[in-house]
Amino acid sequence: MAEPSKSSNSSEPVTVRLFGRTVTIPRGWWLNPLVMIPLLVGIAYLLLMFFGDNGIYHSMALKRQVAAGQAHLDSIQARNDELRERVKRLKENNPVALEEEARLMGMVKQGERVYILQPDTAQKKVGKTK
Repeated sequence: MAEPSKSSNSSEPVTVRLFGRTVTIPRGWWLNPLVMIPLLVGIAYLLLMFFGDNGIYHSMALKRQVAAGQAHLDSIQARNDELRERVKRLKENNPVALEEEARLMGMVKQGERVYILQPDTAQKKVGKTK
């Protein structure tokens, strides 16, 4: 591990013992432009890589959108298949299929009686006395 030596002057280099070796590091080494510029460029690159227009975060959001769109497409295709099957049955002049479709459209057979039930508009209010 690194063990810095004790120094009284803040401008003197720091001596560090690291993995059995003694290394002398000048104070303020990170302020050197040869160190600071690549460090800042690296940090900016990482930020762009994660949060930029083509970054990982955006890519994950697009993958979620694609999955949602695929699910929607699957449901539309299933509905389309159902409608194709209904059309196929109707083109075959199947009397049962024709009857079902006519009933779905609200048609009645000749001679049938139609009963229309309407909800009671004068509903009694429970617990209310006059």
